[in-house]
Amino acid sequence: MFIIINGVKQIFRTPIKTILFLLLIATSMAFLSIGVNLWLISERNLQAFENSFTTIGTVEQKPNIMKEGSGWDAGLKEYSYFNYPVYDSLVPVSILDFKGANYIHTPENRPFYGAYSESYVTSEGQKNTKYQWLIVEVEPLETCIPNKPVKIHVKKVLYGFLNFIDEIWFCDHYNDNPQTLYAGKTYVMSLQINPMSTFEGFDGIQAIEYVPAKGITSVQYDKNGVRVSDEVNTTYDGYEEVTEGYYDTPRGQRWKEMIKGIEKYTKTIPVVPTNATNLLMDFYNSNANIIDGRDISKQEYSDGSKVCLIQKQFAKNNGLKVGDFLPLPLYYANYKNSASQYFFANGGGISPLLNAQGKSYPVFENDKYTIVGIYQALGGSFSPSGFDIGMNTVIIPSASVENSDENNISDWGPMRAYNTSFEIPNGTIDKFVEEWNKQGIEGLDIQFYDKGYSQLKDGLDQMRIISVILIIVSAVIMLLVLIFFTFLFIIKNKKRTAVERSLGFSRKKCTVSLLSGMLLLSILGIAIGNIIGYFQSNMVINLITTTGNKEKFSLLYSSWVNSADKVATVEMNFQSAGINVFLSIAFIVLIISIFIASIGVWRNLKHEPIALLSEREDE
Repeated sequence: MFIIINGVKQIFRTPIKTILFLLLIATSMAFLSIGVNLWLISERNLQAFENSFTTIGTVEQKPNIMKEGSGWDAGLKEYSYFNYPVYDSLVPVSILDFKGANYIHTPENRPFYGAYSESYVTSEGQKNTKYQWLIVEVEPLETCIPNKPVKIHVKKVLYGFLNFIDEIWFCDHYNDNPQTLYAGKTYVMSLQINPMSTFEGFDGIQAIEYVPAKGITSVQYDKNGVRVSDEVNTTYDGYEEVTEGYYDTPRGQRWKEMIKGIEKYTKTIPVVPTNATNLLMDFYNSNANIIDGRDISKQEYSDGSKVCLIQKQFAKNNGLKVGDFLPLPLYYANYKNSASQYFFANGGGISPLLNAQGKSYPVFENDKYTIVGIYQALGGSFSPSGFDIGMNTVIIPSASVENSDENNISDWGPMRAYNTSFEIPNGTIDKFVEEWNKQGIEGLDIQFYDKGYSQLKDGLDQMRIISVILIIVSAVIMLLVLIFFTFLFIIKNKKRTAVERSLGFSRKKCTVSLLSGMLLLSILGIAIGNIIGYFQSNMVINLITTTGNKEKFSLLYSSWVNSADKVATVEMNFQSAGINVFLSIAFIVLIISIFIASIGVWRNLKHEPIALLSEREDE
């Protein structure tokens, strides 16, 4: 004990050096503790961001030009004009496969499939098809040109429902040169109610106007997006005369096939294949959420497992629950539109009904899928943007569709933002854009969505940079202080050691004498600095997050995000690290100080006492 007290007394004989050492150790320790605390907080939040955020991109092909089109309106007796896009050629999704892209999920150009089963209970809008769509045989009451509403007698209803009415108003409303209808002749017509009649008195209340609807025209594309030709329907004008044996002709047979197609639509649900649920914008933006069961797993997506997600209302209407099997007989693929543009709560648009052979599309894939999750989606109305989930939509892994759909493609178009997307690692948008620009490819509009990750990460990166600077600077200062004062308090006191050795102190006692004072100061300085760092960390954090950098931590859109993106709700956790962290820092610093001091003691003790005592005292 005497030796320790003596060592401490020796330190305090130089009070200025002692106080300076204590202040420098405490200050550097305080900054080191604050730096480590900030670094841990930033890393904790960055890890939370990585788990909460995903960055996806959408791709849309730009039209080469916009052309002006026109449409006749018989009520206004004038043309209306509109612009429509023209594409010289369709860019394949494979063009996005380039070196340096670093995809998590490679770009997918999703179709939506139609699945038909007589057992499906679908939306009210599909059930009402019989009231909105008619296929009838009619006879004009007089010879006329239907460039305005004319009365025609309904002889036979082939499809639809007329509420016991046998006469209707008919107008070839959007045709500037309709063919003549002759009294006494029978015509077959595909009709729809016109909700926007511009004739006076035909406002949907006083009278109902029927106009030609989708007829027996076939629409089919091959796997390269080229329309398959069909010469049979080139002269179709919306209605045709029915003569003896007409329904035994190729054209007459098509009317029967078209009726089959419409009836199938009323029991058809859209099926969307994908490689990740988050690639669908409604799920990405949390407009659609799983409320029962679970999401399709990465492994199931990769393996092409026969599993699916279904909509809440569809599950309710069909008495389905998680774990049940759902048959999905897929019979057509649409690579142009979104399911929400054809399937919505109060109606729907019927996809092309006939293939190039004039037949209703046959089933190309028929499997039962296990329901693993039930989701709820907002909306349900018609979606012009195409981003919304269509009514009754079923989501399946793309790889689960084993058979090719190349003979069942009902429509094909350019890549659109709602059906072409990919995922990249968070924080790599700039790098992706840089590599993409090197390809020199034009004509594609790529939009990124990160829910504000870029901006939030910028703020945390600033905190991390500050923390690293604090750690490095304070650690270097601490090392220099320890080395310098080890020299002053230990290495330079060689004569003191020589005297103690001459008085009979062993090397061990001399070591204790030399170390005791400096280690006491080190422990005291480390403790004071650590306590200051612990209590000042929150103040520093508040300064960083509010003084000049507040916007870095607000949940705003990043500079890459457009108005369709929604910011993720993420709790910023700026809580200081636990006391164990600060104790660990103090322990590590203490070990380092003991190590440096021990080196000084070793250098001090390696000299012989007699040689030191014979040297002249330093001035």
